[in-house]
Amino acid sequence: MSIKKIDKVVNPFFDLSFLQKYSKGVRIECTTPVIKECFKRELHEGLSTNYMSIIETDNELKLYYRTSNVIKSLEKEDQITCLAMSSKDNIYFDKKPNLNIIKNNIILKNYDSHNFHAFLDPKKINGTLYKALAGYTFSDPPGIYLYSSTDGKNWNPDDKKLICVKKDTLVSPMKSWCDSHNIIMYDENRDLYWLYLRYNIRKGKRWVQYSSSRDLENWESFKRLSVKCKDIKFQIYSPIFMFYPETNYMIGITGNMDAHLNRKSKDLNLLFSKDGINFDIIKKKWLDDKIVKPIEAMHGIHIKDDYIYLFVYETNEGGKSLRFPTHRICYLYSNEENASITTRNFKINKGIIELNYEIMQDGFLDLNIFDVSNNSKILNIKENEVKDQLRQEIQLPNKYSNKNLEIYMILNFNRCKLFCISYY
Repeated sequence: MSIKKIDKVVNPFFDLSFLQKYSKGVRIECTTPVIKECFKRELHEGLSTNYMSIIETDNELKLYYRTSNVIKSLEKEDQITCLAMSSKDNIYFDKKPNLNIIKNNIILKNYDSHNFHAFLDPKKINGTLYKALAGYTFSDPPGIYLYSSTDGKNWNPDDKKLICVKKDTLVSPMKSWCDSHNIIMYDENRDLYWLYLRYNIRKGKRWVQYSSSRDLENWESFKRLSVKCKDIKFQIYSPIFMFYPETNYMIGITGNMDAHLNRKSKDLNLLFSKDGINFDIIKKKWLDDKIVKPIEAMHGIHIKDDYIYLFVYETNEGGKSLRFPTHRICYLYSNEENASITTRNFKINKGIIELNYEIMQDGFLDLNIFDVSNNSKILNIKENEVKDQLRQEIQLPNKYSNKNLEIYMILNFNRCKLFCISYY
């Protein structure tokens, strides 16, 4: 699988595979986001609101979501709708944008809209940028369909294309097949499309299977997603996986079945992956002490004005935006006196490094950069004052600014948050 080369490489420090070693007491912590209301649920939207996906075009966010007047009965196809909203500030979504469609911003009205998931296709297969994944047990015939749109507002059910049917799944599904927020997205660094579907291992136990395709037509056989976890009760109810901005990595925000069925839990888990197949758990019960009511994650992560935005939905209440400084969702931290990490060897082409960190009161950072070829120290930087650096640029001496210079770093620190390193 070939990876497209990018000029800037961003390595979050919470990716422990980037480290050769780290001392006892170094741990991963999560940043507390700034949380703001971004929309309220309207009475006309029925009893159930789910399966939200956000895409960005022309500096505007479009939010697609499902509403339904009936939760348990799905006998009539017009009981399920799919709507869109938009925002230009990444915080507030307008409930009545000028879509010029029909009442209440309804853009699709059939069984497929039950789990409608919009995404952008930069390759514009079939000439359209806007595409969507939709369909499940009650679709006619049952299956997962690919929708296309020229503007993201008009979606024609007559043009949908079946891409996955029941026999293609990894495990024989139970009654409600693919009744979840199924995800499809394009990976420009690997030049392929990822497809993630939930499946039922057994009654009360949900997991995720994945496939990939180069052309949205020919798909690899489904395989079971791998998550490093010893907790036998751990499960994934909705596969909300997204690319972490400016990297080849993915993060996942997943909930469990109990949270979905009981509507009493705020239990979201934060996951991380370098390949879209093998995931590590960064934090269980993420945001539990930050959100009052039960929540589920929306699909969409965006950068604007040195901030990263994620979004969650409070059951029967409305949406919340979660704002983090760029690349500061998680970090390494230690209050041990002699904490230390050593990175793996990596190559830089232009001799430029950017460090994203914050030194707390009575903290320090001692950075050492070494040339792998002779193990000599290239540069040492010491900081022992309260400091917040979103991107401190470090320029190596001119004689080290050659292409493919292989280096490694040793960072000694205390009461210091290490967010990420970028290099060119």
